[in-house]
Amino acid sequence: MKIYITYKTNGTPTKKNLTEWFFGKWFVKEQTNATGLIVAIAKHFHVSTDYLLGLTPVSTQKSYDISTLGLSEEVVRRLITGRIDADILNQLLAHDKFPQLCALIRNYFDGTVASGVMARNELIDLATEPLAALKALRQLTV
Repeated sequence: MKIYITYKTNGTPTKKNLTEWFFGKWFVKEQTNATGLIVAIAKHFHVSTDYLLGLTPVSTQKSYDISTLGLSEEVVRRLITGRIDADILNQLLAHDKFPQLCALIRNYFDGTVASGVMARNELIDLATEPLAALKALRQLTV
């Protein structure tokens, strides 16, 4: 399996086969921009550079642009100020059923639930109206 990494050396993009580069170039101490290569490897594998360097056991980035996470400024403010319990939020987000809960909540907010309830009620009305008429007819004949 070949993994190609593109990094900059003196401002020039360079594409290298990662395994060939490590075994062919790194060990013979070729002069290169190691920092740029580490950043390129981290981006390729979607991990932090601290993780690659063994400085942290957490593989994900520690800081993100709010817009890339899809969080509003108000939500981030609430997290930072402690108005939202981060431990509870972590447990909720990590729960196996959380994606299913999100789908149900989305259905609630986009009106799917309300229209489903109304359709169910209409179906019940359709089924019960003839029964009510039949019951009234029976009472007249008795």
